[in-house]
Amino acid sequence: MRAKLKEAEAGAATIMDSPEHARALSLLASETRKTNGLFLQGYARNVDGLRANYELFRQGKTPEGKTITSKLLKAILSSPDQRYDSQKIDGSALPPFDEANVQVGASAFFGAVESDGYFFKGFSTRSK
Repeated sequence: MRAKLKEAEAGAATIMDSPEHARALSLLASETRKTNGLFLQGYARNVDGLRANYELFRQGKTPEGKTITSKLLKAILSSPDQRYDSQKIDGSALPPFDEANVQVGASAFFGAVESDGYFFKGFSTRSK
């Protein structure tokens, strides 16, 4: 919600028009300027993924979650004789995500073909 409000305040009609996206693409362009064989690049708003995981944790539903983070935690924290099916830490005292003043930037990544294989690089920007 805060990210959407920041974009609305900045006059961004879509994510593609947001200052956050422009900054990430600018950094991506500077990283890939001298890269031959560029075959993949992408952009992500970290706030969207963080919101889902934060709310699952706050509600005590992380083990039930369908997010990648929930699935990874379940796989890592489960053992053959014990399943990770209940959250051990109480997150109910946390405020709702929109009130938590979470400030995260965007992420960008790219992949390139090189003479000896593939090269991948990703980075995250700071929130302003």
